Parts: sequence; C-alpha cells; structure tokens
Amino acid sequence: MAATLPPSRAQEQDLPLPTSEEVVKMAAFNVSTDVGRYHEDSSSMATKVATPMKELASSLQILNFNAITDRNATNLQDVYPYVVGMTQFQKQVNGFTFRGFPTNGALTQNVQYDGLQGSAALNTPSAANVESLEFLKGPNSVLYGQMQPGGLLNIVSKSPKSVQQTTIRTSIATYAGAYNDFGSTNSYSAQLDTTGPLGTGKHWLYRFIINTQSLHPFRPGDYDRGFFVYPSLTYKWSQETYLTVKLESIESVQRNDEGLLPVFGSTGSFGPTATYRIAPLNTVYQEPTDTFRDKGESAAAIFRSQLSENWLFRAQTRSVWHTDSTHFMSQTNGTINTSNLTLTRQYNLFKTGHRYNYFDTNLTGTMGSDNFHHTIVAGVGGGYEFSNTERFAFGPNVAPISIFNPILGVTPYPANGTRTSSSRVTFSSLGEYLFDQMRLWQIVHLTLGIRHDQQGSHGIDVYNPATSPYVHQFLAAETAQAGLVVDVTRQLSAYASWSQSYRPNTVTSVDASGRAGFPPERGEQFETGLKFQNADRSLFASLAGYEITRTNVAAATGTNLPTGQAIFRLDGEQIGRGVEFEAQWLPVPYWQVQTGFSISKTYISASIRNPAAVGMDLVNAPRQTANLWTRYNVPSGNLKGFGAGLGLIYVGKMWGGDPTTAIYFQVPGWTRVDGALYYKYKRYEFALNVQNALDRNYVSAPRGPRVLLPGDARKLTLNATVHW
Repeated sequence: MAATLPPSRAQEQDLPLPTSEEVVKMAAFNVSTDVGRYHEDSSSMATKVATPMKELASSLQILNFNAITDRNATNLQDVYPYVVGMTQFQKQVNGFTFRGFPTNGALTQNVQYDGLQGSAALNTPSAANVESLEFLKGPNSVLYGQMQPGGLLNIVSKSPKSVQQTTIRTSIATYAGAYNDFGSTNSYSAQLDTTGPLGTGKHWLYRFIINTQSLHPFRPGDYDRGFFVYPSLTYKWSQETYLTVKLESIESVQRNDEGLLPVFGSTGSFGPTATYRIAPLNTVYQEPTDTFRDKGESAAAIFRSQLSENWLFRAQTRSVWHTDSTHFMSQTNGTINTSNLTLTRQYNLFKTGHRYNYFDTNLTGTMGSDNFHHTIVAGVGGGYEFSNTERFAFGPNVAPISIFNPILGVTPYPANGTRTSSSRVTFSSLGEYLFDQMRLWQIVHLTLGIRHDQQGSHGIDVYNPATSPYVHQFLAAETAQAGLVVDVTRQLSAYASWSQSYRPNTVTSVDASGRAGFPPERGEQFETGLKFQNADRSLFASLAGYEITRTNVAAATGTNLPTGQAIFRLDGEQIGRGVEFEAQWLPVPYWQVQTGFSISKTYISASIRNPAAVGMDLVNAPRQTANLWTRYNVPSGNLKGFGAGLGLIYVGKMWGGDPTTAIYFQVPGWTRVDGALYYKYKRYEFALNVQNALDRNYVSAPRGPRVLLPGDARKLTLNATVHW
C-alpha cells in the first residue's frame, strides 16, 4: 500500500515539529505540571528512513531536547555519563568509547552532524545548538561509510521553525566542595535563540543562535572561554519541498590542562598488583600560560523533496574549516623521577588545520502490498579531507617540578625548533549504498543493506621528506548488514542483526621501521534483543546482547622514532561482548524516568606480535556501568510549578595504559549523585542543578599511561530562561 514518506529526523527536523519542541512551546506560556517526554517514538539514524524504535534491529539511544535541558547541560560532556555503554576519557569531541571500543583518532568518523561527519570544534561542542543526540551502537558502515565499530554519535542541530519564538537563557555556576569555597570559582554563560517566519507567506524561515561562555573548572587557574554563532535559513517551496542552510562559527580558548599523573609504587606499573599514588585532584602540572585554541566554521545544506506519494529525494552537504593550536609543557612525553618524586615536562608547540567536505544524497521509495511492503534507500556519499599538523617544537625537556607540590609560573618556555615537522594528509572517498527495509504480513520486519567504497589517501612530512617520505594508499571496501524484527505481540518485539564496519588506518602511521600502509580496520557485530512499548507509549524498554569483533588495529606503542613520529603496532583481533538495558518510563504525565545499565568485557583476543596481551581488557572499557535520571513535577496545590530531579551514575573499574606496554593498571570505579530543582511560571523557567552532590573525589577515566582525568567536584548551576 502506498504511503507518503515521513521526514528524516537524523537529517531534517523542521517539518513537522518534534514533540519535544511542542512541549517547550506550551510551557513557555502556561504553568505546566507535565514533564517533557525523554522517549522518541521513531528515528531515521539507523535506516535513513523514519522508523519506529520498536521496529529497529539495532540499539539506538536518544537524548532529546528535554533530556539535555533537564540536566542543564552547557557542553555535551555534561550528559555523556547518562549514555548506556559510553565512557568519556578526554574532552575532545570524539574522546569516548562505545561498547568498549574507542572512537577517537585522526579522523572523526564516529561523530556525525545531521548525518554527515566533519567537526568545527576539536573540543566537546556547546549544547546551545543541539536539538538531540542519537547514539547508534555497533558497526554501521553500510549507511555511513568509514567508522570504528563501537558506534556512532549523531548530533542533531536546531532548525528554523514556522512559529515565532525567542528564548534567552543565562546561567551561573560555582564549585562548592573540598577544593573550592562556595562562590570562589564561578562560571557564566548566556544564550539567545530566536526563530520564526520571514514575511507573511511563511516560505522563508530563520533561526539565529548566539552563545557566549566563560567557564572556570574547579582546578586552580583553569578556564574555558568560548563564543559560538549558529545562523540557519529555510526556504519552503511547499510542505513537501524545502532547502535549509546552516552555518556555524566557533571560537574558544582554554588552559591546556592534561590532568593528573599516576606515580607507581614498588609493585610495578603492570597488572592487577600495580599500585599508584596521585596528588590531590586540584593539582595541575601545566603552566598558567599553557593554552589550547580552537576555531572553526562550517556550512551545511539540506534539501528534501517529496517527488510523489511514494518517492522522496534528499541531498545534503557539509563543509568545515577548522584550526587548533596547542602551546604547553607536556607531562605525557616527559619523564618521572620516582626517587625524588619530580616530573620533567616536555615543551610542545603545534598547530593543526582541517578541511572537511562531505555530501550524501539518496532516493527513497515505497512499493508493494500490506503483506510484502518495501522501503528502498539507494544513495551515494563521500567527500574530501585535508589536515596539516605543523609542529614547531617537540622538546626539549625543561626543569623538573614536584609531583605532589608543583610550583608553576617560574619556568620559561625554551626556544622553538626542536624536531619540527609538517605532516600533510589528504583523504578522499566515494561510496554507493543500497538498503531495503521490508515489512512482511505486518509482523515481520527484514532489513538488508550493502555498500561499496573507494578511497585514496596520501601523506608526507614536508619538513622531513627523507625520513618521512611521501606515502600513498588506495582502498576499496565492501560492507553489508542484515536485520530481522518479529512482533511477538503488539507491545513486544524480538530482533537479531548482523553488521560490518571498516576504517582506514591513518596513512602516516608507521611501524618501528618507519614503514606505513597498515591495512584497514574491520568490524563485525552480531546482536539480538527484545524491545517493549506499552499501549499508551508511556513505557519503552530494550534489552540487547552483542558481540563485536575488531581486526587490523593499529595502536600506538608509546614510543617514537628519532624524528619524534609515533610508532604503531598492528594487533590481530579484539572482541567485545556485552548486555545492555535501557528504559524510558512516564508513570504519570508529571513524572519521568530514564535508566539503563551495561555489563560487558572488551579484550584482546589474538595478537601475533604481543601474545602475552591476549585476554587482557582494552583500556577505558569498564565492565559495568549504570545510570538513572528521574524528574517529578508537583501536580497541584501551592507548590504547583515546582519540580525536582535526581541522577545516579555508576562506572565500574577499568584499565589504563596499554596491555602491550610496560604500563597497564586499574582505575577504581566510581558513583556520582546529581540533583536538580525546577520552577516554571508562564514564560519563565528556573533551574538549580547540583552535579556530584556528595562531593566525591574520583578519577573519571585514564587518558593514556601518564594522564588521569579527574572527576568534577561538587558544582551548582543556576539557570534562568525566558520565552516569548
């Protein structure tokens, strides 16, 4: 039976308006006891066709606008701990693991913006322009091309609306814990978001968002100042055909703080017996003038047209111009003297430029009968990247400082010119894909997909052409996936799926002999599970079991060539197995619950070069994680308009370092309690969020063998919002 295709939520959000936006609009003018739903009924990220969540043969978690704003997020890292199966280990946009596998690297394949890769910021983005976050678990190269196998994050940005709305949002935050007196370390942010039609015909729609922030973390002398602008414009020929253009300009500067330093004891630095000490969580080893600067601009266009009742055409592009520069004393590449407990830091100065140009276009059609119905997606996508990392100094080491009582601000920067390099890498890709989503007898949902990619890359260090000569690599890759969903009842479905991924290893990665050309990484996943949604859609729950196999992994050894270039090794195989549970529940219209847990093990399963590492856990891959967030609004009486929220986060112990080197150690697990108070009156909203309410001291994750990321101290954030 023919049916008009709905808009794709992963790529277009302006037609029709999402449920979350309708709730915000209503609350702007009324005292409401309802809580905006955290659950989204459908998404197009997993199939590029809007599909009910219960009919997806994969795990997909969405943090929508309500979930993000209820946590009073300034940056996206404020909500990452509430994602099942995700662990953040650094503040970069892709500095996290999915299902135990890392997503970081030279290329940001695992982070999408409205369905295309290319980040305008290296740091975790501001939440000001985020409508929702979609976390698709496991390999999904058929629809998205190159990626690491743990999963994809799609950041859905805000789009113009057809109804006039303006929002001003301000916040002030302060730390009030063991390391900071109340009011001594304050942060500020302000945001303007205005949208609506231009003229009377409502063919033109606009949105303009501006955000400024001056953040001061609890560690002394740290700061993060940013200024962000997001204009967008839509032209609607009709309800079925429109073009949206989105721009962004991002600029931030912060103190380059690497984190804490583990000092190992007499039991050594490898294995479960390894013990270490760290200085107090507010100890910093970087100079007050050590800086990291991040600047980027992007332009994106999304075109959508309903060609007929059965056929939909979509095309989108994204271009990014980005630079970042780092000037600091590095503890990562320094040396430690355990006898007198001093750290000798290494002077570093480098600048990196990125250029991304990506596109995706596809044609979606429906055909068949009620008993045998097809939704077919045929598309082509690809793009071009260029990066240039120019290193002006990689050393020398400077005068040592005390590990437990460092004195900063007295060590001058040495002259530049030590081990300079200019690594230039270009990368181009083109892929064709075909995806068929079938519905059989109204109760069986079968998906089949295939993709073919061709890629070319080359790299050279123009400052050292003799020791790092020109390298060229061409790659052709095929990936496939299949999924089956059976509606056991009207509320319960069972599913099973198989999917593949690939990721080209960086062309400039070399082994100990200086040779490049590692084969591409491969990923494969088998997943099965159950999904439940009750009749009134107030409860949605999913349970998934999976196994992911990753091969041809090029990993840094922690050592460098005489030129300073990092040496990589090739591991044979890594496996991740686990069980995940996730639920969103709305017991009554004024009470919302979101929760989940993960039990997993991700480890090295085969390694010819490092056989002793077989069976050891990957780093930043805790075996247990869990989280809970709930919000309640008072439904009646004198306290009507008030609400309260409670959050719990648990992360089990994990490993740091690298099991194939001399440093491999355990980091204890941790639990954090968050809370919030809310009040709504007409067009005004107020919120007081408390992060780490019990002021627990903890290390949130290891960031390499020489760096531990300290968890935030108790923080209070007061937010005031007005709508009109």
